[in-house]
Formats: sequence, C-alpha cells, structure tokens
Amino acid sequence: MRIFQQFAVVSLISLWLASVAYADKICPVGSEIYPDSVQYCTQHGNKLIPKKNAPTPQETSPSVARIHLHYEGGQKDAFDFSGFNADCDGYGKEGSRYTENGASVTIPWRDFIYILPEYGRAKLKNGYDVESESLKRGNCSAAQIRGKGKRKATVVGDGGEKAEEAVEMALSRIDVLSFDEKGLEEGRAVREAIIQKREETNKIAEAGKRQATEEAERRAEAEKRRREADAEAARRMDEKVAGEFVFVKGGCYQMGDTFGKGRPDERPLHEVCVDDFHLGKYEVTQGQWQGVMGRNPAYHKNGDDYPVEQVSWNDVQGFILNLGEKTGHSYRLPTEAEWEYAARSGGKPEKHSGGADVDAMAWYQSNSGGKAHNVGTKAPNGLGIHDMSGNVWEWVQDWYGSGYYSGSPRNNPKGPSSGTHRVARGGGWSAEAESCSSTDREYLIPAGGNNFMGFRLVKVR
Repeated sequence: MRIFQQFAVVSLISLWLASVAYADKICPVGSEIYPDSVQYCTQHGNKLIPKKNAPTPQETSPSVARIHLHYEGGQKDAFDFSGFNADCDGYGKEGSRYTENGASVTIPWRDFIYILPEYGRAKLKNGYDVESESLKRGNCSAAQIRGKGKRKATVVGDGGEKAEEAVEMALSRIDVLSFDEKGLEEGRAVREAIIQKREETNKIAEAGKRQATEEAERRAEAEKRRREADAEAARRMDEKVAGEFVFVKGGCYQMGDTFGKGRPDERPLHEVCVDDFHLGKYEVTQGQWQGVMGRNPAYHKNGDDYPVEQVSWNDVQGFILNLGEKTGHSYRLPTEAEWEYAARSGGKPEKHSGGADVDAMAWYQSNSGGKAHNVGTKAPNGLGIHDMSGNVWEWVQDWYGSGYYSGSPRNNPKGPSSGTHRVARGGGWSAEAESCSSTDREYLIPAGGNNFMGFRLVKVR
C-alpha cells in the first residue's frame, strides 16, 4: 500500500511540473507576446519557445500609434491613433478579435501590416493573411477613428485667417489602413489587384451573360422561325387540302328577288343579317377530294384543278369530317343566307356574282362547251371569290322550304329545321343564265348527286 501511495505522489508532482513547464512556453508574433499565446500559437502553428528565450517587447506606447490611410478613391492621410470608438469584433479599441475554427484571439493593432475594410482582408506582421467577415466595414458601420492628439487640419476661415479644425475619419470612408508607409502601399497594391481581378471576373461574367443572352436570343429566333415555318407549312397544307379562304365581313342586306324577276320562292325580299365568316375562294377541286377521300368521284376527270362534281350532300358531310381530322380545323357548308351575301359581294344588288355581265363571271350553258372548267378562270366578284355564278352548282347547309322567306329570322337564318331536300345555289356549266343569278334557288335530295353538283366550304376555326 505504501508503495502505491509513493507512486501516486510522484505522478502528481510530475504532472504539476509538466503543466508549469508548458504554461511557461509562449511564441512570438511580430515581436509581441500574446496573453493567450498557448491557444493562439497552437491554433496558428507557431512553434512554442521557452519564456526566458522570448524576445523582449518593444517599449512603445500601446495607446497611441500613427495610422496611415487611403480613403475615398485615392486620397491619402495620417492620424494619431488610439483605436476605434466602436465595440465591434473587427474594430475595437485595442485590436481586432479574430475567430477561426472556434478559437478566438484579439490581435493588437500594432501586429497588422495593413487592413482592407472594404473586403474584410488583412495581413499580419507574422506573414499570416486574414480574411474575416468581422473586418468588413459594413459590419461595423458606426466605427470611427478616435485617439489622443488627432491631426489638425488647417483651413482658411473668414477674413483670410487660418483656423484649426479637429479631423475624424469614419471607417466607411477608409479603403486601406496601415501603421507605416510601406504597409500602406503594400495594402494599396493588394487592393488594386483585387479590384483588377474583380473587374476581370466581372468582364468575364458580363461576357458570359451576353453570350448566354445572345445564345438565348438565337435559340428564340430559331424557334420562332421554326414555328413560322411550321405554320406556313400547315397553311400550305391547308390550302392544298382545304383550299384558300376569304374573310367575309358580316352585315345586313335585302335577301331575295332584288330585281323583281325571280321565282316565287325568292320572295318576299327581306332583311337578313349575318356574322363574319371565312368562305372558300374557289369551289372544292377534284385534287382536294382525292387527297382527303382517296378517290375521285367526278364524271369529268379533267384535272386536279377542276371542281369536284357528282357528289351528294351526304358525301360532302363525309368529306368535311375527314378534312377536319387531317387539318385539325372545323369546316361546314355555308348557310343559304351566307352564300347569297357573299355571292353579292357583301349583299350588294348584283344580278350575278360580281355584276351583270354573266359571260365575264360564269361558265354556263352558252359558253362552257358542255363541261366544267378549271376553278378561278372567270373574274372574281367584289370579295375576290370566284365561280359563285356558274361552273358547278353548290350545295349549302339549309333544308329547302318554298315559303321559308316569309317567316325567316332576321339574324343568321339557318333554314327550316327539317325537310326532304337540300338547297343548291349558283347555277352550273349546263344552266341557263337566269339560273346563274345570285338569288336563284334549286333543291335536290341529300343523297342525290350528278355531274353538275359541287360545293365550297366555310372554315369555322
């Protein structure tokens, strides 16, 4: 037992001596001794040396020093300095409190070579570079230099006499601060290098941004051109398959026997109003029917640009359905009121579609040579629409009613709600001139079709 007691005493004495010996070792930083040197030197990797070998501190007053400044874009000055008036971590009276990896130390002002408050960067006399948020002037915006014996600035007062004025300097104005001229110039050079590097970085970033913007604009332009090309291709496909359409501005007109020479079912003359619509510029051709339906029902197969004929009203409904599936648009036959409004160039009192000269406007019995002709080879009417008089008769949407005009609605009439025959308008290559008038009405059973029956379409959307 005594042996163990003796061993314990010896161990305690050894530990005490070791701790005293360790506590007695410190490290120099810029010829100054830090009170918490063990923690500081361990943190920053400085070699501990026995206290008796430590350099003797310089006999300079810690309270007042000479500080050199660059401020506000290049001005230069110097002050008697004894710390800042603030209590910020970065800018205190005695120095700057620096924290790294959980360890903190107050670095005296005299151990700095320079400080760049704008960027929170500094260099110590031991060669250590410091970068800290606490050194950024924005985090200690109220700080001002204070000290004993501030520099006096001589200014000219009233009457030409010289006066003296105390000068203070806010941290927010300072670009570089140091405690000697050499450190000031070193700090200034570092600041200019930082500015130059940031300008280069900004230029690279701006160039990258411009390049990205230009690339985005190129892509947008390419996408725009692609969409326009797709739209143009779709338009051409629509024209090829469905034909061209003319916008017809809606309005009101006197529908029926305008000249008093028509048949009884063209009377009474009555006011009708129709909405805007898009009507086929030409009669539907054999080429269009072939493209949509895969066959050509025409009796006179003279070419793709001839009007399709020998189609019933029911056949036309099948064509409209297939055409819509191919193009993604909706189509229908015009109503009788729409057809006559468009044939008369917007409701004008025209005997034939476009005027009184039937030979200029229509292929009919006297000039057709017993057959239909290419669409669009006769003069158009006032809306730019061809062949609404002559060439082939045209199916419209309405059921036929001989007395319908007597009770027709004023706005957008659609014909009787039921019937046995559908209306056909416009005359054809085998018809007399009177049958090619803008007001003439014919009728056929929906399932019937012959070599003078064709149609044109309204595009809904």
